[in-house]
Amino acid sequence: MLNALNAQQSRSALAPTCTLGKALSYENPEVVSRFAQLYDVSFEEAGDVFVETKKWLWLASQVESGALSITDPLLIIDEMWHNFVLFTLDYARYCTDCFGRYIHHAPTTQRDKERRRKEFEDDPVRAEQEHASRLQRQCDLIAAKLGEPPW
Repeated sequence: MLNALNAQQSRSALAPTCTLGKALSYENPEVVSRFAQLYDVSFEEAGDVFVETKKWLWLASQVESGALSITDPLLIIDEMWHNFVLFTLDYARYCTDCFGRYIHHAPTTQRDKERRRKEFEDDPVRAEQEHASRLQRQCDLIAAKLGEPPW
């Protein structure tokens, strides 16, 4: 899993964000084209992934650090996020214009992976229950902010 926000960001540091509509209205055909070429998908498909990535970034801007993480079903969003971040000036401007701050991409560290592995080894039932609970909280948060699927 990948952390969505810089771990040092606190709830009190969250500035008001733009509306979802404003976040989604941003367009960048260069980001979409690069993704389409990299992943051999149509421009339209890449555009759909970019929309979902902007939803994720908007959602990430609204919550406390650590509240969201990229799980396997969301990896395509993470790949588009990586792609968007490479357009550093565009990404930084988008974040500042929409969220009042830069939304950091903080991947899961090796230490975090080892800690999770140890938790599963030590008490697999408890670790699985905690994992399921985190996923449920994330799904509840997504549904509360974006509504029920399909978005």
